[in-house]
Amino acid sequence: MIIGVVIVSIAGIAYSYSIPSDSMPITSAQMMKNKDLSGMSQMMNQIPEDVIIKVHSSQTVYQDEKAEIVLQVLDKITNLPLENADVLIGIEKGSSMTTMMMQGGMTKAESTGNGNYLVSFTPSEKGIYTLHVHVIPEGKSMHSMMQNHMDIGLISK
Repeated sequence: MIIGVVIVSIAGIAYSYSIPSDSMPITSAQMMKNKDLSGMSQMMNQIPEDVIIKVHSSQTVYQDEKAEIVLQVLDKITNLPLENADVLIGIEKGSSMTTMMMQGGMTKAESTGNGNYLVSFTPSEKGIYTLHVHVIPEGKSMHSMMQNHMDIGLISK
């Protein structure tokens, strides 16, 4: 028997979990173990609707050293740089949507002009990291960030 549902929002994405009546208090690790990400994985792997996101820096970073990743965001129709977009970044330790070990909350990338946006972070461990890049083009609602999402893999040595 199910007595309740927990809804958690991570990086603007809602997850729901059923709680059996005979369960003890559930931990976030247990919730992630029991999650069904098939629908979300499909959504997260879609091609952005309104934008093109390009990586203009190395995707190799180094443990305990400040990494600076340069992204360029272009309008998908005009192919022109988007100057006034909100580019929001979530950093996950691990492959996309596998660990949900987010490194802090969502942060806003710094606009450096010509549609370029700078993401800075310091990887604390060697391994794979995922940048969850969400773009809200100027004049679009916050909800457009899920239609303009791209995951970018990084390797920390």
